[in-house]
Amino acid sequence: KVLEKREVSSERPLVIITAENAINPATKLQKEIHASLGKHIPFYVTESAIFCSTIEAENSSIDIQSEDFDVLPFDPSRVPFSFPELPFLQPEENFPLLLTRKIYTYNCASAAIAYLGALKGYHLYGEAANDEDIARLLELLYADVNSVLCKQYDIALADQEDFALRSKVKFQNKEILDSVERNARDASRKLASDERLIGPLVLAVKHRLLSHASAV
Repeated sequence: KVLEKREVSSERPLVIITAENAINPATKLQKEIHASLGKHIPFYVTESAIFCSTIEAENSSIDIQSEDFDVLPFDPSRVPFSFPELPFLQPEENFPLLLTRKIYTYNCASAAIAYLGALKGYHLYGEAANDEDIARLLELLYADVNSVLCKQYDIALADQEDFALRSKVKFQNKEILDSVERNARDASRKLASDERLIGPLVLAVKHRLLSHASAV
């Protein structure tokens, strides 16, 4: 409906920014919108990477608790004109690589914490991330993922290690009252061949890199 209204106005094309932890969400969404419109109306879909945790408050449909994070990296290559100068919008030159690194680092570790935390009976995500056994496995997992990503994408090891460390600090922050259940949802999607758990493992096999974490 919004697109149809803008079609007859003098406004420039609508820009939709996805906020989804998935591979190529903008392409998929743009394809579905085009298919449902049945006619050509100009619009653009680009992607952002969400690095902060935001959790619904209990017993409320509108209140949220969100981690303090003031940057939204997005892909500027999908939009042929400049965005307004908003301080929180951060154009990322190689956005597909950033999103892949996020899914294979942040989301890989997040899934490991969630499923191992569920296995050990944790409810609060921060407590699971600080569990001695899970934390030990995380160190091995990060080492594996860092090695794989540096080999596949020619990333400097120090840069990737810093990237991974930021995710570990986030996950082990007990002030972020996240749940194991929320992070473990939608397991079938998260087990896809290009997703957070299987994707890095496929790259490890490709480069014949020994996985220390999978042997634990």
